[in-house]
Amino acid sequence: MRTVIGIDIGGSKTHGVRSVDGVPVGEAVAGSANIAAVGVAEAGRQLDALIARLDPAGVDAVCAGAAGADGADSIGALERLLAERVPGASVLVVHDARLVLAAAGLDAGVALISGTGSVAWGSRADGTEARAGGWGHLLGDEGSGYRIALDAVRHALDRMDAGAPVDALTAALLERCGLAAREQLIDHVYATQDRRYWAGQAGAVVELSGAGDPAAGAILDEAADALAALAARVLDRLGNPGPVVLGGGVLVHQPLLQEAVRNRLSHVEVRVLTEAPVAGAVRLAATLGAARSEQPRIGAGAGEPGSMTAVAAQSPGRLMAAEIAEQPAVWRRLLADGPGAGLDAAAAEIRHRAPRTVLFVARGTSDHAALYAKYLVEIGLGLPAGLVSPSTMTAYGARPDLRDVLMIGVSQSGGSPDLVRSLEVARAQGALTVAVTNDAGSALARVAHVHVDVLAGAERSVAATKSYTAQLLALYLLLERVRQAGGAGRGGELAAALPDLADGVLARDREIAATAQRYRFAQRMITTARGYSYATAREAALKLMETAYVSAQAFSGADLLHGPLALVDPQVPVLAVMAEGVGGAAMEQVLPRLAERRADVCCVGHPAAVAQAAAGFALPAGVPEALSPLLEIIPFQLLALHMAVARGGDPDAPRGLSKITETL
Repeated sequence: MRTVIGIDIGGSKTHGVRSVDGVPVGEAVAGSANIAAVGVAEAGRQLDALIARLDPAGVDAVCAGAAGADGADSIGALERLLAERVPGASVLVVHDARLVLAAAGLDAGVALISGTGSVAWGSRADGTEARAGGWGHLLGDEGSGYRIALDAVRHALDRMDAGAPVDALTAALLERCGLAAREQLIDHVYATQDRRYWAGQAGAVVELSGAGDPAAGAILDEAADALAALAARVLDRLGNPGPVVLGGGVLVHQPLLQEAVRNRLSHVEVRVLTEAPVAGAVRLAATLGAARSEQPRIGAGAGEPGSMTAVAAQSPGRLMAAEIAEQPAVWRRLLADGPGAGLDAAAAEIRHRAPRTVLFVARGTSDHAALYAKYLVEIGLGLPAGLVSPSTMTAYGARPDLRDVLMIGVSQSGGSPDLVRSLEVARAQGALTVAVTNDAGSALARVAHVHVDVLAGAERSVAATKSYTAQLLALYLLLERVRQAGGAGRGGELAAALPDLADGVLARDREIAATAQRYRFAQRMITTARGYSYATAREAALKLMETAYVSAQAFSGADLLHGPLALVDPQVPVLAVMAEGVGGAAMEQVLPRLAERRADVCCVGHPAAVAQAAAGFALPAGVPEALSPLLEIIPFQLLALHMAVARGGDPDAPRGLSKITETL
């Protein structure tokens, strides 16, 4: 049994995977552990959080790839941090470009990366290595998304200095940046120095190049020349081993740039990376750990990963369980890295444009996050808000006047065509567009003026859990920044307590497991709540439907009394959410009516409400009503998980469903 951990250390996050005999059994995400960017102490704290989630016990080997890990000092410091946290394991630290090659399943070839930065790295079968570029944005990074965007800015400013009129590229850049005039670009560049923000603006150049714009085409050609030159230098130094594997957010997600690079490297095979780089770290760690894992582990007991963990790793729902448990760490990361998530830049754009109406466009679980945000907007910002029907713009071709409108697209993957098209139309019709996704390189992020990354990390279970609560928190923090006009303020302070409270809720998993046994044979269920918690009721119903195959219907407490109450009888359990605050108080008239129907009520909420129900789960006291949905949903996620497993299903792979659903 070979147990390894692979780690990909990026500029904004650290992605880790635990693997047993080549099968991933655990995944976790933490903040950046890049020593050059955050220092040794902070890197150690982030690795503590990551490795604790992955479990260091019984690990044979660890491989970590990090940008800039090519000097003895940086490699040595990271090796020491890992050795301290995974005692007894073999440790390998490599440059992150090496992970790309390994993720492609290659031992020889060249990795060419263009994302926020750019670099080429390659090796021969005999172990000879070569590298070009990767100097950082102050010295180079030609061909990166950051450099492409700045070249577009320079083009706009050159035309301004020459007295030439605004051209298509300048206009597109100004629109993406939310600026009214090119004179504002200089201040905007110096005020917004987040390189990831500028790398995201490179999409304007690629789009216009594809439409035949000569200025954008020239910039894209220069980028392709620079990237091809990096690869060529490495190929020449290694004696042209090939193939070249294209990696990084810009090269992976921009087919036009891919094709331009291919044309310049026509003498060698060129591939596009299809696996996450962390897969390369796992592969390298497995090779490193082979010798150790062939030896029997003396004294291995039933509780060690070599025995019980291996069984648990194959159990139904293991991915969903791991991702539910990861939520507090995700929230800590988002709270700590608001600027990196794009919250500050997005809030600044919203305040600058001062919209009069806010619209949301989303599907599935993300639609429930949007419903929650609708309450935040109407109550906190005092603006009218609504949820858009994407088909009006996609299937019916409607083109509404959206001037003075903010449209926020919410999506885990950012890949559903109807959401992408809706934001495209909204932008063309005058709206300020914001994408809230878990993928900064997604199509939805590229078409929006600004993007907010929920920083949830890769989510592998089909049922969304950590990405949902990350969306809730990101939307709350974004709108608090808009409301406070300059920072998260008191709202951010209140949210800071949530991760520790969530740890406490998760520690009571056995209570939920017992409740799941109570309802394991239920065929129909009703969920109900009011106010901010209505989104929780809808998301709870969806989780039960898609994982446990229970026919669950969600109603607001008010709507339930207007007719659907007739559905309720002792055989139809009702899951009620009654948190502290206005929404919970409004539900007090509902419980007596349910009692009249002799309903089996399970309540998640404040202790007094739970005491009135047949079953329930008391939430921590003192949580502001607007933040309660983040904690409320966790018991329902666990309930869906345990019910699905108790009924013989696997919530990681629900029948007929896939992680990304594409609709029009």
